[in-house]
Amino acid sequence: MINKRIIFDIHRLNDEGYSDRMIARRLGIGRKSVRKYLENPTLEHGCSQHVSKLDPFKDRIDALLKEEPGISGEIIRQQIVKAGYDGSKSILYEYLKEHRPKTQRAYTRFETEPGEQFQIDWGELGCLHYGSIRRKIYCMAISECHSRMSYIELTHGQNQAY
Repeated sequence: MINKRIIFDIHRLNDEGYSDRMIARRLGIGRKSVRKYLENPTLEHGCSQHVSKLDPFKDRIDALLKEEPGISGEIIRQQIVKAGYDGSKSILYEYLKEHRPKTQRAYTRFETEPGEQFQIDWGELGCLHYGSIRRKIYCMAISECHSRMSYIELTHGQNQAY
């Protein structure tokens, strides 16, 4: 990336008598870049305005968001497809991320005393096979709400023949 420091070095090396080829080799840039910045030392940004397929529909999207701030992206997409939008939904969702009104969720922190409450989860982990016998493996996880201390118990079910 060409920055002001490199442009300064191009002009300094040129003033010291280095050729374009030597300047390019020394700075690790192309000879055309050296010639370009010797002729015009201003740093140019080649950013052009990108036209998006969503641009003609942005006013309609903003109006829908103003009417109903919580409207889903899929409903907005259906509305603008009816109006002729043929772009992808990812472009729309990126636009919505930036322009949808931000809302903060209110919540109340819930704390319990030690030993007052715990949570239990129960699940099946799969099977173990012993020859023609299959045993299901179950897991029970218990978390104490106050300390977040966990206890895990593994157990197996009855033998089941194939």
